[in-house]
Amino acid sequence: MRNRLLVITAVLMLAPSIALAQRPGGAGQGRGQNQAGRPGAGAGTSGGRGTMDQDRTHQRDRLHTMATDQERTQYRTCDQLADHARTQARDMSRSASNKGPNFAEMRQQRDQLREQIRTLQQEHQQMMQGLNDEQRDFVQNRTRTMEQIQSRIETRLQQMEEELGKENPSGKRVSELARQLERETNRWRSEHRHIGEDLGLNT
Repeated sequence: MRNRLLVITAVLMLAPSIALAQRPGGAGQGRGQNQAGRPGAGAGTSGGRGTMDQDRTHQRDRLHTMATDQERTQYRTCDQLADHARTQARDMSRSASNKGPNFAEMRQQRDQLREQIRTLQQEHQQMMQGLNDEQRDFVQNRTRTMEQIQSRIETRLQQMEEELGKENPSGKRVSELARQLERETNRWRSEHRHIGEDLGLNT
């Protein structure tokens, strides 16, 4: 009799666990379904980013239809001016690195480079002013980057002005500043070209 009571008690104690395990959606199974069925945080973030990318692509396509012939002409003019300034800086760097550089000639080249960059900025400002608000907003990050590059260009030009204003300028220093100007102008031109791609001005 005692043994039967022990067996009955053990069965009653195990019954809830057995029922839970056999029930659909039990504890272990439910956890597996939740993990497999519910989108994780990474999937949600990825989906949101994908939607943003699609929206930006659609906006970019629409902006391409807004591009005018005048904007395309201004874009090409800026690209050509940036290329000329880059080439001028490169030639100046080479001339300054020669043995016994002609600093009078260096000063003329500096004046030409400064004038080219000034004209470039004027043309770029006119192009940006001609864009509508949506176009400007779409490329505002690139525009800010270009402004930072332009600030560095102005600094290098000022440093070159100071060096060539010395009684005994350093050809090596002038050459290095000219190389930096070449690199910065090339970066400016790269951002400008990205703007052309974004707004459909390079077609």
